[in-house]
Amino acid sequence: MFRSRTTGRITLAQLPSWPLAVRLLASAVMWPGTPKAGYAVLVVLASTALALGAGDEVMRGVNPFCRLLGFAMLAWLGFSLVDSLDDLSRRNQRLRRYTMAWEQP
Repeated sequence: MFRSRTTGRITLAQLPSWPLAVRLLASAVMWPGTPKAGYAVLVVLASTALALGAGDEVMRGVNPFCRLLGFAMLAWLGFSLVDSLDDLSRRNQRLRRYTMAWEQP
C-alpha cells in the first residue's frame, strides 16, 4: 500500500505539491481574520487548490495510499460543497419568507 510505483521503495512522506502549498498559504492568510470579500476569494482559492491537488493525487499518486487520500479529499470537498449549497438555499428561503411578511399589508 505504501510502496512507490516508480522506485519500489516505501514512501511515507514527500514534498507537498504546489496546489497543497497554495492551499496551506491561503489558509494561513485566512486565519488571522480578513475582510469578508477577501475571505471569500481566499476560500475559493484554497478550495480550488485542494481540488486540483487531490485530483492530481488520484491520477498520478505515488502509491495506492496517496491515491486513496486524494479520493478522500475530493469526497470531502464534494460533501462540503453540497452542505454549503444547502445552507445557502435555506438562508434564501428564510429571507424570502421574511421579505414576503413585510410586503403584505
